[in-house]
Amino acid sequence: MTSKYASNTRPVNQRDSNTRDLIASFTSINEAYQHVDFKSGIGLCCRGKIPTAGGFIWEYADDYVMIYTDDISDLTDDIVQMYIEERMSLNEIRQILCKTKRFVSRKAVQKLLIQNNVQIRTKNDDRRSFIRCLQRKCKTCDADFTAKTSNERYCEDCRFLKRRGISQAHFNSMYEHQNGKCALCSKVLEKYGNGCGQNKWTRCCIDHNHETGKIRGLLCGDCNITLGHIESKASSWLQVVADYLGRTL
Repeated sequence: MTSKYASNTRPVNQRDSNTRDLIASFTSINEAYQHVDFKSGIGLCCRGKIPTAGGFIWEYADDYVMIYTDDISDLTDDIVQMYIEERMSLNEIRQILCKTKRFVSRKAVQKLLIQNNVQIRTKNDDRRSFIRCLQRKCKTCDADFTAKTSNERYCEDCRFLKRRGISQAHFNSMYEHQNGKCALCSKVLEKYGNGCGQNKWTRCCIDHNHETGKIRGLLCGDCNITLGHIESKASSWLQVVADYLGRTL
């Protein structure tokens, strides 16, 4: 069944944005567009999403009688509850009031809250509150965790395992066993380095056997790259390197 808001066949009224006087009536939104010089916004204005469209106030003529006022003092308790307890934004509260046929501005809602000693949240506050509410179950291990972003689906341990091929507990154990140093050159390793700039040679690399997949130890970036080159060469290559160095010394 099609929603009554999905159709443009409902009659609409055009009113002056200052005096609220009726200017014209149309049998549908489509007909209204034929008499104005803009092509969008009337439906949004009729549903209370935006205050005006094309400089005019628009409303549904059949059963939509909007009360235009910024006096919402009788709804103080409800608005404070929606803002503090339900963590709604100012625009969300305004849209709810519009659905009850009371058109108010966002500034009017904010002014009412300030008069009642309610601290207005910033966008960052709303985002932190939104993130704290992201309690989810990990898709891999079904453990409960708090997501840091809206598209996060794995807990920290499973993300570490997917990214580095080893559990975080195993990684920490190896790091402590090697005293935070490279297994080959004993260079101090950055445990969670990002490998950018000069840190790429001291970042902690997990070395493994490329044939069996067995993890062998933790290396610095320099040793990890060098070992990879050595393994990719033939076994006789090391003897060739030794002979070359012997001739050049």
